[in-house]
Amino acid sequence: VQWVNDRKQLEEIQRELQVNELIMHDESGDVTEGLQTNFFAELDGTLYTAPDERVLSGTVRKVVLEVAEANGIPVKLECPNISHIQRWGSCFICSTSRLVAGLGSLVQLCSFARATGNA
Repeated sequence: VQWVNDRKQLEEIQRELQVNELIMHDESGDVTEGLQTNFFAELDGTLYTAPDERVLSGTVRKVVLEVAEANGIPVKLECPNISHIQRWGSCFICSTSRLVAGLGSLVQLCSFARATGNA
């Protein structure tokens, strides 16, 4: 029940800010996922994404992981930390409705991050 109430509040924030997606992170800065998407960040040639037990593992996320493996791209199922944002080479979101979308910018506002761009 708490997640339903939290999600409703996040959806209201998303509408108010007129952004495509909210990227969520915990108190320690570990990025888990978007409100409606999975999240990946590239750091030093490795893709980072939250471990399965911390996210809803989507179909497109599974495809991204398979494509990375097939192309020899290292993947760590570890939450990227928002404190490393300046070191990320890139980041993207994925979902069934959006497929894979790079982010034009990622701006942290208060206790949540706002994504803008192609999403």
